[in-house]
Amino acid sequence: MEELGKTSVSLKEFQESDLEEFYRIARNKGVKKFVKVFYPEDMEEARMILDMLQDNTNYISFKIVDREGNFVGGILGDKIGRGKIDISYFIGEDYRKNGYCTDAVSLFESYLKENSNMKFMHFYVAKENKKSQNVMKRLGVKLDHKTDTGIIYLKRIS
Repeated sequence: MEELGKTSVSLKEFQESDLEEFYRIARNKGVKKFVKVFYPEDMEEARMILDMLQDNTNYISFKIVDREGNFVGGILGDKIGRGKIDISYFIGEDYRKNGYCTDAVSLFESYLKENSNMKFMHFYVAKENKKSQNVMKRLGVKLDHKTDTGIIYLKRIS
């Protein structure tokens, strides 16, 4: 696959050459707080995470790239069974508040529709993560239920 996207961002496959930029962007406070799966403690752990992101056996993942070609974040789908895929994403601190998450999730949904048998996208959003809750609203993703620590959203892939 080459590239997905005609909006403010494109989705591209992760490459080994992304290691340093991935480490720089994923080391943001918000990533550590809300999307720990992407947060590397050091460069060795960043390499392990990047290797995981490149292994499409269990995951579907892409780096998020803006129109200028900057690596701005990442999106990951973890197949959880019964036609559901759990979606996680992050945007680097320098690139937030540009609509990149909304566009990336929409592109990811289009990819899933065309290239998988997934029927639902599942999102876990921490109660204090108001920005991701707003992304869910902009995308029209419906609240499924709440837990003590977060909100579960579910969106039918259409």
